[in-house]
Amino acid sequence: MCTSPSLSVVEGERLASLVGIRLVDCHEKYLGLPCFTGKNKRKIFANIVDRVWNRIKGWGEKLLSVGGKEVLVKAVIQAIPMYAMSMFRLPKGLIAEIQRLCARFWWGTTDERKKIHWSTWNRLCTPKNEGGLGFRDIEISNRAFLAKQCWRFLKNPDSLAAKVLKGCYYKHVNFMDAKKKNNASYVWNSLIWGKDLLEAAIRWRVGNRESIKIYKDKSIPRPSTFLTMSPATLGENATVDQLLSPTGFWNKQLLKDNFHQDDVNDILRIPIGKTKKKDTIIWHYNGTGVGVKTDDICGICNSHPETTIHALWKCNKLKSIQSFWANRTPALSGKFTNFWDMLYIYAPTMNTQEAELFCIVLWRIWHYCNSLSHRSRKDMLKNVIRWCEQYLYDCRSASQRHNLGTVLNENQDNDVWKPPEAVIRDYNGDVFASCSQKIEANLNSKAAKLVAVSKCIQFVLDSGLEPCCIEVDDATIVKWITDGNHCSSVNGVLLDDICTSGLNLRILKIDHISKRANKVAQGLASYATRINEDSFWMEDFPGCVKHLIEVDRPD
Repeated sequence: MCTSPSLSVVEGERLASLVGIRLVDCHEKYLGLPCFTGKNKRKIFANIVDRVWNRIKGWGEKLLSVGGKEVLVKAVIQAIPMYAMSMFRLPKGLIAEIQRLCARFWWGTTDERKKIHWSTWNRLCTPKNEGGLGFRDIEISNRAFLAKQCWRFLKNPDSLAAKVLKGCYYKHVNFMDAKKKNNASYVWNSLIWGKDLLEAAIRWRVGNRESIKIYKDKSIPRPSTFLTMSPATLGENATVDQLLSPTGFWNKQLLKDNFHQDDVNDILRIPIGKTKKKDTIIWHYNGTGVGVKTDDICGICNSHPETTIHALWKCNKLKSIQSFWANRTPALSGKFTNFWDMLYIYAPTMNTQEAELFCIVLWRIWHYCNSLSHRSRKDMLKNVIRWCEQYLYDCRSASQRHNLGTVLNENQDNDVWKPPEAVIRDYNGDVFASCSQKIEANLNSKAAKLVAVSKCIQFVLDSGLEPCCIEVDDATIVKWITDGNHCSSVNGVLLDDICTSGLNLRILKIDHISKRANKVAQGLASYATRINEDSFWMEDFPGCVKHLIEVDRPD
């Protein structure tokens, strides 16, 4: 073993004798990675550039097709620094040198022969469906790898590496609250760089509701802040369990009395489970709760992080739009750090025409950001206000009866619950039991189907009709349930309920069927929208689905 220069020789020898390992002066590398780093980081990782150059030099004299070059760049050259990138932040100069060598190889430039580079390397690094070639951006990949290491430390705090880092850098706080330190190791400062990326897209998944603070912790399924916009009327340290009714569901009246309507809608989208497992941190942008979104730079100015408030309002390329609204409405001339705060303050002052124009301007800016990634259109922001006013006039002329506010309110009122439904049949198609229920929740379709499966299992248990086969008309739901790996899933609490209930039920299998073969259940769901109470039938069914049962009966 070897020790750092900050540890005396006597202490190092004492430690070595204690663990029974021989003490040496220095390990230059361990498992291919440097053990110590000095001020000259470029020199430490210079062997990566050498390895890339040796590979390219060996291929230079061969006749390679464009496809062959693409495979070599992606599978060989860009794979060389990946191991080091998983633990260290590579210097920008080193990354630029690697990408310069890749560009020279791609365009055929050699020491004796110069070739024109017809496109920038950043352009080639965009996905193929956006006009690029899908080459890896090394700096973005470097940060993504480090963010993934941070995710491992966050989800596995009992690992040896996590314990060592905690003892050194964040003894009294959790990993996400740890900060960069001046005298910290290069590894730790690299991880902090990756943690900043991770922090922008993780949030709490509600479990037992006891540890999540309503106004301080990120738990609302609404990017990019994941925080409420409403004032802390329930107290700064109020927890999520205070928002539930005695039945275990969200207390809608309490929410309406203390939160902005947008917050109420988003809170009602959060599924509530019965198993009450611990609250956990998940990755918001993936259904499984894990993943990494790497490109966080504004596509308009290419210099600032692409937050909502920056991309739609504060970018220095949008000064003409800012001036227009500042002159029209002084309330918008203030300095806002959060887009939703700005909208919350300004929205009540808008009339219908201003609200429509404001939304169209934001849509135009968003459309411009997307177009930059594959069409490079630079003229979309010219006279943008005039274009939006004309667009609004054309929309009104085409459909004078449509009112944006009315449509939005109708959609919100109609989407306040989802109807779980179940029908139990034998192999001949005869109905043993059926049920139809209303659940007051603003759930998405996937969460609503998971609730339906959970209710179906409970219905079978109460009816005593087992063993059974459960059929679902959504292949994704079936995969989630059968895989069993849902500890970090957005809908993990509902999957936990299903798995816990399923332990008491003899289920032969959970299978996927097409929607055309599941019309009886869909008919029961439609029936649930017309009744005001839960309905159960033993050896019977409502008349509205009788014809569907006859159609589905085997010949």
